[in-house]
Amino acid sequence: MVEQFVTYEIALKLKELGFDEQCICRYNAYEVLKHTISGTNPDMDDYVSSNKYDDRLLAPLYQQVIDWFRDVYKIHISIIPFNDEEGEQILYEFVIHEFDWNDISDYTYYHSNREAREAAILKAIGLCQKINQIE
Repeated sequence: MVEQFVTYEIALKLKELGFDEQCICRYNAYEVLKHTISGTNPDMDDYVSSNKYDDRLLAPLYQQVIDWFRDVYKIHISIIPFNDEEGEQILYEFVIHEFDWNDISDYTYYHSNREAREAAILKAIGLCQKINQIE
């Protein structure tokens, strides 16, 4: 299930963008993914699942990040599967719809949904960094 969480490098970039959603995992100082909610003490949920009380790095799920981009920056990420020209294997590409519905794609074909999703998130991070510089 570790592959469902963003990489340490992406988590760092998201922190710079202001990502502060509740997460069930974090990266510790050694860049190791750790669970933060044990489920044994519901009063501790707010403490361990938000980043208000410590400086460990939040480790959101990829889908959580995609939802966050949609909700906060009005950027919609779509991963599109298709068959290659010979129809022998499935490839993936991504399309990003910006807030003004300007479609962005790098027209690169990926061999897995996971690769396309990570590339799309990195592209969205770059877009958001530009948006933040303008503001």
